[in-house]
Amino acid sequence: MSNSKYFVIGMLILGMIGCGKKTQGTTALHKNLAAEQAAIESALVWLELIDNGDYLGAWAVTSDSLKTSVAAMTSSNEPEKAWETGLRSTRDPKLKIKSRKVTGQSYSKTSFTFPGPWVDIYFDSISDDNVKYVEHITSKLDSDNKWRVYAYYFKKEKK
Repeated sequence: MSNSKYFVIGMLILGMIGCGKKTQGTTALHKNLAAEQAAIESALVWLELIDNGDYLGAWAVTSDSLKTSVAAMTSSNEPEKAWETGLRSTRDPKLKIKSRKVTGQSYSKTSFTFPGPWVDIYFDSISDDNVKYVEHITSKLDSDNKWRVYAYYFKKEKK
């Protein structure tokens, strides 16, 4: 299997965590506005790098957990190259997003899948050619106490 297929499979597996319905806001049980805001700001920086085609720049600020997962799925000694190849095959580098709006976020301390804390963030995005997309990012608080993207899910919105 090619590295890009491993990447897509890995991102799908990682991205499936919480990819169901959008969560509008948060519940009182899992409310941490400061964490949510910091995670959103980090995600927007990451998305700007992706939007500008700077996949290696996005790799540099991606969660250590995701980097470890990508490295484990590739036979290459350069997982960042597999990351770039996979992301290019997942999201067309020519795609230009003209607007992006946060439609929901949800903070959690932990899950059965991986330790937290983490924030799921949902975006409605519109491309230059007026096609609507849904983006879902899971940001994780990394060991350096910075919020970093752990999973990214991107798809054209159903009509």
